[in-house]
Amino acid sequence: MKTAKNTGLKSVGVLWGFRDEKTLKENGADHIIDDPKELLTIVKEYA
Repeated sequence: MKTAKNTGLKSVGVLWGFRDEKTLKENGADHIIDDPKELLTIVKEYA
């Protein structure tokens, strides 16, 4: 999250990784998903 923020990019945290939702939010995740298909919607939003 910090790398994305420092470079001005949007970040996507995933709930199937090793960080929980609270941690992802605290570290500035712009989006949090629990299904890989949700990434398509996010990409379309910025296209």
